[in-house]
Amino acid sequence: MISRRGVLCLDQEVGASDASTLEPLIEESFVANLHQRYKRDQIYTYIGTMVISINPYKTLAFYSPEVIAAYQHHNMLELPPHIYALTEYAFQSMNENNQDQCIIIMGESGSGKTGEFLENLKFTIIT
Repeated sequence: MISRRGVLCLDQEVGASDASTLEPLIEESFVANLHQRYKRDQIYTYIGTMVISINPYKTLAFYSPEVIAAYQHHNMLELPPHIYALTEYAFQSMNENNQDQCIIIMGESGSGKTGEFLENLKFTIIT
């Protein structure tokens, strides 16, 4: 399904890949969408050019060399939401616009910040 802004959204079973396309965009629909995606092991969700990650507290096959290769040199919205997409977007923006970029990872203790940072760093080093 294509949203009003042309951003690829996943089917109703998985929820919207970009929460900014939800209508109405209210707390209830936002949380319900995150919950629906989480139940389907879709731990990443865009909000425009931001990425929300929910710690699955289990190992998922989201960080393989094949996944890294898939996100290299792609537009952020061409593939499903992922921390690698955000990292690639920041890198492309830095190169194209000659502007510094910053990725902020925040959350409560135990929410997976260190894991996300390490994956972000791995993607940056490999690419």
